[in-house]
Amino acid sequence: NKQYNTPMTIGNGQAFNVTLDTGSSDLFLPGPHCTSADGSCRLPLIDGKDKTLIPTGAPYSLSYAGGSFANGTIFRGPLSLGGASTKNGFFLASDEITSWGDPESAGFLGLGFPFAQEAMVDVLKGAKTPIQALGLSSFGIYLSNLVEGDRGVFTTNGVDEAHVGGPFSYVPIVSTTGAWTIPFVDATFAVNGKTGPITGITTVDTGMDIVVLPTAVAEGIWAGIGAVPLADGSNQATIDCRIAATGPDVHLTFSGTTYTIPASYYVYSGDVTSGCIAGFMGGAELFGNSILGDVFIRAHYSHFDITNKRIGELPFICAPGFLLLRKCSHSPPPPRQVSQRLSTLSRGPTTPRQFLLFFLLGG
Repeated sequence: NKQYNTPMTIGNGQAFNVTLDTGSSDLFLPGPHCTSADGSCRLPLIDGKDKTLIPTGAPYSLSYAGGSFANGTIFRGPLSLGGASTKNGFFLASDEITSWGDPESAGFLGLGFPFAQEAMVDVLKGAKTPIQALGLSSFGIYLSNLVEGDRGVFTTNGVDEAHVGGPFSYVPIVSTTGAWTIPFVDATFAVNGKTGPITGITTVDTGMDIVVLPTAVAEGIWAGIGAVPLADGSNQATIDCRIAATGPDVHLTFSGTTYTIPASYYVYSGDVTSGCIAGFMGGAELFGNSILGDVFIRAHYSHFDITNKRIGELPFICAPGFLLLRKCSHSPPPPRQVSQRLSTLSRGPTTPRQFLLFFLLGG
């Protein structure tokens, strides 16, 4: 996956870059004795001499849809993230990690609620998820791309006012068990004259780079944007990379609000000669729910309201000095003091965006 990372500290101040994931609820980091055949255990490792980190002795393992796997022992100790902190956080100190593909990230930070089965809170009595242990009331996420001359921002207990220019459209989450999942109420898609309904529920997941929808919906969107489905049964489609600069917007409407995703967001990966991948995938019926991943989240500012159990979305505003490769819904506000402490997100540029920048600047 093309993932977004932010720094956090544990123990006596050890710093790690971790991938933010609203689709899971556990934290894992490379333990003092971490090994991997494929280089997935990345430095720095947890300092085994840090007396503030206490091994509980409870074994634990994690696996993810992309094939990543980690196992080891649950530790507890101080955690700090974006100004929020706890002296008694719980995390997996991994002895083994496989298929961890992000070279800039040492581990995974789950920002979801406790899952119904096999969660750390079930394995170890008294354990808490990161959002519980840190005492977060909410968090805000603005995702960006380095090639655009901008930086993403993760905000604890509030929002980044520099990117918020209007009221949020909030949708209550389905349950406080598991990921951040909302219902598709009166939901439709529209693109280039193609329209249709969307049913079911969807997870808003920063750990997924694309949007996963029911196959019939994805096929309708592919037809509208000029994508060609792959014949390998992957429920994905290829698309001409040049469409990133000229393609139609995709509109998703649910709970009375329409959300727009421009072509420069949904065309990604690959290159001009071999083609790119469309950021809309079918097969949601196989997972039991749709997924609004980074292709959707990147086009909006997201407020994950833990206290009120809801998710708010709105089109972001452009910060001063922002390179205008993205569509902005409001004029930038005057400079102002932001009270929340912010952690900078990092994300490597993807080929379509590099191509678009090259195209607009004339080579």
